[in-house]
Amino acid sequence: MMCIFKCIFLFFLLCSIGVHGDNCTENSNCTETQICVNGICQCDILSYKKDDKCLQYATEYNGYCQEDEQCKEWLGSNAHCSNNIVCTCKPDHRWYQGKCEKYVGKDESCDSSSVCFDGMDPLALTCDNKKCVCSDTYYDRGFDCRIKSAENKACAINRDCDPTKVLGLICHLGKCTKSNELEVETNLLTEEEESYDDFVTLEQLLVQNNYNRTGECEKDLDCTHMANSICDGTTKKCRCKNGNYFIFEGNCLPGFSACDTQKDICANDHKNSYCFGTKSLTKSQGVCICMPGYFFYKNQCVPELGVKDPDLKTDADCKIRPGKLVDGACYCKDYWFGDRSNRNCIKTTLQQTYSCLTNDWCNAMGPYSYCNSSNLCQCSDPKDFDEENFYCKAPYSEVECLRDYDCAVNQRCVDNHCTCLEHFTTKEGKCSPALGGLCDSFNNCFEDVMECMEGVCDCISDYVGYGNTCLKIAKNWGDNCTVTAQCREFKFAECSSESKKCACKKKYVLKSDDKCWEEKNHGDPCMTSDQCTVVLDDSYQCRNNKCLFPIGQDVDSGSSVITFSIFLSFLCVVSSLYLTATIA
Repeated sequence: MMCIFKCIFLFFLLCSIGVHGDNCTENSNCTETQICVNGICQCDILSYKKDDKCLQYATEYNGYCQEDEQCKEWLGSNAHCSNNIVCTCKPDHRWYQGKCEKYVGKDESCDSSSVCFDGMDPLALTCDNKKCVCSDTYYDRGFDCRIKSAENKACAINRDCDPTKVLGLICHLGKCTKSNELEVETNLLTEEEESYDDFVTLEQLLVQNNYNRTGECEKDLDCTHMANSICDGTTKKCRCKNGNYFIFEGNCLPGFSACDTQKDICANDHKNSYCFGTKSLTKSQGVCICMPGYFFYKNQCVPELGVKDPDLKTDADCKIRPGKLVDGACYCKDYWFGDRSNRNCIKTTLQQTYSCLTNDWCNAMGPYSYCNSSNLCQCSDPKDFDEENFYCKAPYSEVECLRDYDCAVNQRCVDNHCTCLEHFTTKEGKCSPALGGLCDSFNNCFEDVMECMEGVCDCISDYVGYGNTCLKIAKNWGDNCTVTAQCREFKFAECSSESKKCACKKKYVLKSDDKCWEEKNHGDPCMTSDQCTVVLDDSYQCRNNKCLFPIGQDVDSGSSVITFSIFLSFLCVVSSLYLTATIA
């Protein structure tokens, strides 16, 4: 029975949502996003037809997209494809509790507290008398609402400790302290952010035909016969990508297992999961993934920030740290901020230090702040800084970006400008992975002389990496070069700064065997005779770890010294006879 189900599942997995009608014998006959099924180029069941392409459904916030339709299946009708790159919520909507919902800000009209949001803290506002106002444990900073602190409690800015400015408290190194009792401390909110396994998107299951069916590989492209796989650099075998995948009929499918959307049994194996796929009488196959509002972490679907779950009993149950439990849902600890995906808690800067590592650390200064290249928080326009309230007012002129999410995929916001991430470079108006950059079927490597290996761009054979690019390795003396790494085929060689060709290093010479040998003189140290004979001549040998002539040879000419020895002996005899005659 299981065999029959597997066969049916695999068939429907490859069946088309719309038949294109192009004749084919293998996947290479189809366009890039299609597969060949029963002689016809088609879309797989987890994608849909758009013109001559197959577009996959996004299954997470910030998932890849080209149009709005890809986002709505999982994120809901209020999602859209931002900049035709990633799925986010529409303007004036936020991702919260597993859906994109409209929100209103401080002092705006409301029907319930769930629609009130200040853009930073989901607990900061409450709906009172049809108006969004600061919650009971928060104070009104004028521009937003912040948590009230107390003496010896955590804080980020001075007003957190003394909103009314009558208690004499200031925020000193992350703790509310009386201004006349300051102590030297070093605990600058040292809690570490926990890192999480990325929740894997449902990538297109393109089963590319490849003659390499043994699973052996040298690069990721050798594994295209096994969907969603990469080439393991150690074993040289195709394996599933890092993340949450299961193997089904020789392919790696994202999710936990195969399922039937008409009989959703996913939650039996993984709580808070469901069967994602096309729900119809004829096409009911799908894969088990986490429900919206949950993400995969340590082999289970855990709730995002703000999602209530009966298994959450104490702060320690919060998987996203540092967290706190409020009314059955986890939120970030006081003075930490959740990101737009509600899957991370972000540290805050302190009024005393202004220090930061990312733009999000500057949230305490409001949305118009950023982390500059000196790792200090500042306003997009310094003239707009309200020092007393530690807040940046809205600038009169627009800036390109304030946060990383204002930029396109593979970019981050640096000094109010969108720039490519490290190991990415600009190509055709977008940031593409360069040497060392993450790559996959959606992100091809920047240059043709690179290949995707274990999900990272690396140089093809006969090329060597330098910076973000790959340079050809020199094979012959005199080949052009830019850096010494290109001359690695030749021992003791370097790229000449003058000729820009591979040449022997200083104090080395090129000999007839096309090798670089260290320069030697009579008496220089050596390890082998070759070090002496190749550089000097065959009359030398390595004796007592020095380049010397063989025993009995002249230093200057190398001629026999026997005659010279006889001559010396003759002189000795003559001298003796002379001395004897003189004495007599």
